[in-house]
Amino acid sequence: MRRRIGYLPEHPYFYDHLTAEELLQYFGALFGYAPAERRRRASALLDEVGIGAERRLQLRRFSKGMVQRVGIAQALINE
Repeated sequence: MRRRIGYLPEHPYFYDHLTAEELLQYFGALFGYAPAERRRRASALLDEVGIGAERRLQLRRFSKGMVQRVGIAQALINE
């Protein structure tokens, strides 16, 4: 059950040199998804949380709200 539960702390810390896409693909890899599935999930989740063209910007350029949106996507990456 722990493998399926996502977690988003109030003040998340992510590797801010990564883009939102790279971060979600990294977490997808930690959950053992194949590269094609990681890309598909990352793209779909970023669309779902309202991160559009910004997905290719480094996280250090995101506002706090945008980082929280990425955090929600990260928490959902493993469904």
